[in-house]
Amino acid sequence: MAGHYTFGGRTGGSVVLYGAIYLLAGLFLSAGFATLVQVFPKPMLGVLLLFEGLTLILLTRDLYESKTELAIAALVGLMAVGLPYGYLVGMVAGTLLVYLTRKGWTRVTP
Repeated sequence: MAGHYTFGGRTGGSVVLYGAIYLLAGLFLSAGFATLVQVFPKPMLGVLLLFEGLTLILLTRDLYESKTELAIAALVGLMAVGLPYGYLVGMVAGTLLVYLTRKGWTRVTP
């Protein structure tokens, strides 16, 4: 969604619309869906992903004040890159760590 926001999609509706188009194409054009996905220009996708990555990196700037939240974000990032099913594992672990630190049940020190 960060990439869509960068290019003008200011609400979640742009992502929902984009996903709905792909879902409908997959349901009704099953064999032609692969062709439809291949038609999407790769350079445009690359630029979208570049801006999305830069936007997400800039979000860590907001975490600089809180060393605990920055450490959790770094840990989740390392999990997402290094583990099998890392995105899922990182999201679950990150959510649990934030919940536990906000309740005061544990401390994460960088």
